[in-house]
Amino acid sequence: MTSFRKLLNPSVTASSIAAIGTLALLAGIAPASNAAPLARTDTPTITSTPTSTSNPSKKPNLISGGGGVTITCTATANNPHDSSHVGGTVNFVGSVSCTAPVASLKLTLSLYWDGYLQASNIKSNAGFASISNNVAAPCTSGGWQGTTYASVVFPPGFSPASGVISDSNVKSISC
Repeated sequence: MTSFRKLLNPSVTASSIAAIGTLALLAGIAPASNAAPLARTDTPTITSTPTSTSNPSKKPNLISGGGGVTITCTATANNPHDSSHVGGTVNFVGSVSCTAPVASLKLTLSLYWDGYLQASNIKSNAGFASISNNVAAPCTSGGWQGTTYASVVFPPGFSPASGVISDSNVKSISC
């Protein structure tokens, strides 16, 4: 699971849950039933720095390459949990938070039970510094894994121009 928390290749983008699952397998992510939770050794982040000192964009609510501001975005995967507000379901919340607004954020959440995809949810925005979402599935006792996978497009004048970050949490739940 530690390898899942590391920065994935910034040029990789996924347009479907199948692609995300393939990337997860390539990154060495084990399904919930085979994964042992490990102590966090790193924080899933991506950082982009200005490439110039000019401000060509002048877009409101969006920092451009000028001003020497470094933008760092962090992915968070909360623990999957037995929902207290919708009985009989498992809920998972994931988010991405950046230190400044970015051009766009696309967040995909996936919820697995014993290694099988149970639900997913995609959300995106533009010109904001954060995004969060949730996903739920009918509760079945066993190992649950929630994954947060996000693509970030930084404002003009930043390098890298885009990247991917992800985080995951595993929890055993009795229904």
